[in-house]
Amino acid sequence: MTFDSHAQFEAEPYRPAMNPEFFERHEAIALNARYRFDPPLPPRVVAVIRDACDKHRIRIKDLMDGERTRPVCICRNEVVYRIRDHPAKPSFPTIGKWMGRDHTSCLWAASRHAADNGLPPVTSYDAEDVRAHNARRRALSHAKEKRERRDRKQARKEGRI
Repeated sequence: MTFDSHAQFEAEPYRPAMNPEFFERHEAIALNARYRFDPPLPPRVVAVIRDACDKHRIRIKDLMDGERTRPVCICRNEVVYRIRDHPAKPSFPTIGKWMGRDHTSCLWAASRHAADNGLPPVTSYDAEDVRAHNARRRALSHAKEKRERRDRKQARKEGRI
């Protein structure tokens, strides 16, 4: 064995044995420090966020910073649904503060995730009903604008304008 032969054996970095609860608490403290959550994120919420991000291969930073690409939105919808589905059932305004969103966005996200995946709803808010209602309002508004344009054109022809 020569003097340089030890270089071929790289030592594993020192990693102290940590129990999972300590790791989750530490991760929750780090997230709370970075994003200044009020109220602070409990460790179980951090675990849900981490699990969903791992499942969808999304960075936690992208999820929390408000990126709006489709994979991130799907992951965010799942996170909101799973947080609300927990027996503690935090309110949607609280979930919204944790996720950096308005509570109505969280209502939509939970409803959308349940509808897309065939899961039981966690709220009485129905995204499909809201979507249909908004489409009807847009159609009525469009028809009204069309009528008004036609009436203005007719009034110009008749010299009333």
